[in-house]
Amino acid sequence: MNEQLILIGLGGVLAVSGLCIVAATRNLIKIAMGMQAIILGSLMITAVALNSLPEPNVDPILLVTSVCAASETVSLSILYMAREKHRTIDPQKISKLKG
Repeated sequence: MNEQLILIGLGGVLAVSGLCIVAATRNLIKIAMGMQAIILGSLMITAVALNSLPEPNVDPILLVTSVCAASETVSLSILYMAREKHRTIDPQKISKLKG
């Protein structure tokens, strides 16, 4: 039970710190890293909840690893497409180039 509380607390800290990073920065790379911290924190909490079921039928490590890898791939592809299209990853410059 003590390990579960530690994981839930760590997941909450990751989710809140990721939200603060997203709110405080204007850099797309930092925004993507903040989003990944939010996803990882919420998945840690979800994994603890799934593992505490009477008959856990989902491997929490596999769930967290696969979703984190998928979010990493999506984030990097968005950054790559923004860089190729606008030659920058600064959100202020990208938003000024509308049209």
